[in-house]
Amino acid sequence: MCDSKTAQVYEMLLSVVRSLVDHPEEIKVSIITEETSTLFQVRSCPRDIGKLIGSNGRTAKALRIILAANAMRMKRTFRLDIDTLESTLVAEHHAARECTEFPTEATPVPLETLQI
Repeated sequence: MCDSKTAQVYEMLLSVVRSLVDHPEEIKVSIITEETSTLFQVRSCPRDIGKLIGSNGRTAKALRIILAANAMRMKRTFRLDIDTLESTLVAEHHAARECTEFPTEATPVPLETLQI
């Protein structure tokens, strides 16, 4: 999956992210190794996403700066993606469906289901 240095960065990121949120048990961090970079995908419950992004994206930017500092030291490229668990599950569900299954007309969404 990854080497020991990437695993150390993973553990550090997981620890920092869990310390920022109200529901640390719901945090999931995945490592996706690509040709030229390593993507750390952080997924949280929708209630905590604001804490991870922060005011004007400051917390997310700080997390990316920490990853960039580690990446420079290791001569690698690290990227960070912050998402909710729900939207990730919806995206995976839609990706698994064939294009012919998508409705051709817009389907109204009840206001009760929208989270703002």
